[in-house]
Amino acid sequence: MNRPYIICHMLQSIDGKITGAYFSDEKTMKLAGLYKEMSEQFQADGIIYGSVTAQEFFHHGHFENQETLDTHTQPQNFIVENNINQWIVVLDPMGSISWDKQSLQHPKTQNKNIVVIVNNHVSDTYLKHLKSLNISYILGGQHEINFPYVLDILYSQCHIQKLLLQGGGIINASLVSEDLVDEISLIITPNLDVSHDEMTCFQKSSYTKQLYLSQYSLMDVKALPYSGVWLHYQKN
Repeated sequence: MNRPYIICHMLQSIDGKITGAYFSDEKTMKLAGLYKEMSEQFQADGIIYGSVTAQEFFHHGHFENQETLDTHTQPQNFIVENNINQWIVVLDPMGSISWDKQSLQHPKTQNKNIVVIVNNHVSDTYLKHLKSLNISYILGGQHEINFPYVLDILYSQCHIQKLLLQGGGIINASLVSEDLVDEISLIITPNLDVSHDEMTCFQKSSYTKQLYLSQYSLMDVKALPYSGVWLHYQKN
């Protein structure tokens, strides 16, 4: 299988939380700046987000159309071809994010191609909506997303050779559990958030498949300013 080299790069609390009130802490905000700088240093061709994380950035309401895909048609993947070589990849199986022109002007999406990963049952209306905005899409599976297939398309048709995985916790866990994450880069803030309501860096869901025991070796560890720590692992 051809696929991008995947680096999971995350900012988390000591107890592994990636959301919560601690993000308003001054040290965490400073470390968030270092996190962004390090993201750029990886020189990836794209960043992949789960739907919850993407909605935090780009969400302008849910897409209302609930029609099913016309079974008399055979929809194909739609990949925009242009000279832009940076990608934002969004996993949105149900086609719930209502993209619009304002979404495309967000600092994280501006001057980048967007490709949305949906399941094979989203509506024709939603696919036409994406295409009207020049947003690429990949039909990733009947019910569960077939990640090896999707990653092959990202590699062969979007020409993504290196991909940053930046949450949320469910997509992180899904890709790790299928042995598809090559490196893990964690910046740990000097905070604890013991709330059960907050998302962890690797969050199991009902559809997470534990196909492999994920084992990594420590490549590097560094003390950072603002009492932070950077841990860098590589898959065995």
